[in-house]
Amino acid sequence: MGKMKLSLQSSNVRPHWTERILSICVGETRVSRVIVHLQFTAWPGSSFPASPGPFLSLVCEALTFYCQQRAASHPVVVHCLSGVGRTGLFVLATAAVCEVQAGQGLLDLVPTASTMSASRKNSLRDREHLKFAYQAVLYYAQDFLMKRELFLCTIVTCPNVLSGRLILV
Repeated sequence: MGKMKLSLQSSNVRPHWTERILSICVGETRVSRVIVHLQFTAWPGSSFPASPGPFLSLVCEALTFYCQQRAASHPVVVHCLSGVGRTGLFVLATAAVCEVQAGQGLLDLVPTASTMSASRKNSLRDREHLKFAYQAVLYYAQDFLMKRELFLCTIVTCPNVLSGRLILV
C-alpha cells in the first residue's frame, strides 16, 4: 500500500461535537479520499446525557453527511472508546431515525438490538443503553411530529411518575 499522507483540511467546533474534514492520500498512486470525522464531545463520562437532544443532533448530522456523499458505497465507521455501548447506541438510534424519516413509524428496538448483537456482541452494553435508546427515539419522534404540527401535548401533574409529570398525547 505504501506511505499515506493524512491532512486536516478544516475543523469546526460545535456545542456538542467537533467536525473535522480530513484528506488521506496514498503515496505513489496519489489516490485520495476526503473523510468527515465527527467526534461527540458532550457525553458525560460513564453516565448518559441529561437529554438525548444533542446526541440525536449528531445522528442527524451524520445522516446528512452520508446523504451528501457522491458514492453511497463509501463506508460509515462508528466507534467509541471501548467499541461497545455508545457505538451500538449510535447505530440503533440512526436506524430508528431513518425509519421515522422514511414514514415507517417507530422501529422496534429490541429485535433490532438483538440483530445487531448477532453481528457484534455487546453492541449495547446493558439495559441502560437500551433505555437511553428508547428515550432518544421517543424524543426524536415527538420532535418530528411537533415540527409537522401533528403532536399536541398536555402536561398534567401525576404523582409517582418519573418527575411528577406525565405527557399525554
